Formats: sequence, structure tokens, C-alpha cells
Amino acid sequence: MQLPVRSRPWLVNPRDARRGINNYLNLYNHERPHQSLGYQTPVSVYHRG
Repeated sequence: MQLPVRSRPWLVNPRDARRGINNYLNLYNHERPHQSLGYQTPVSVYHRG
């Protein structure tokens, strides 16, 4: 079940939504270790080449 947009106060405007998405992508790719990558971050695997 999804909440209606008006019930999501953190999505106040497109700029805030973009900022939140960018923060999540930064966490996911730069800080969060992934089991499938041997508990490394995607960025570290990418740069190792």
C-alpha cells in the first residue's frame, strides 16, 4: 500500500525530492557495503577496475 503524496511531508517540492534521492544514491553507492560485492561498496569495486 502506498501513501498518497500529500502524506509524505519529506517530498515538499521537486528540489527536496531530488536532494533526498541523491542522498540515498550516495549512501547506496559510497557508504553501504554490498554482500554480493564481498562487503565492499560499489564505488570501491568500480575504481579497482
